[in-house]
Amino acid sequence: MGRLCDAVLRSPADLDAPRREASARGDLDGPAAAFVRKVHASSYRVVDEDFSALKAAGFSEEQIFDLTVSAALGAAKGKLDRANALLRGRGSP
Repeated sequence: MGRLCDAVLRSPADLDAPRREASARGDLDGPAAAFVRKVHASSYRVVDEDFSALKAAGFSEEQIFDLTVSAALGAAKGKLDRANALLRGRGSP
């Protein structure tokens, strides 16, 4: 999992690493904040209008891809971490 996170969050990409890392944590500010929160909370609700809003805010398609993948990875990793913690009897991390 560590290598995957490094590849997605820290490798060269169109969206800078600090914003990809913030997206993965779900705490990105600015025009992408609502999109990132939606991906973290209920990604099945993301619609074309969400992508259009990011484009209107100045994000390129490549940056939107980086943002989406980072947010999805962060959401999945958070769920995996919580599940592992429950299996180990520690509750939420």
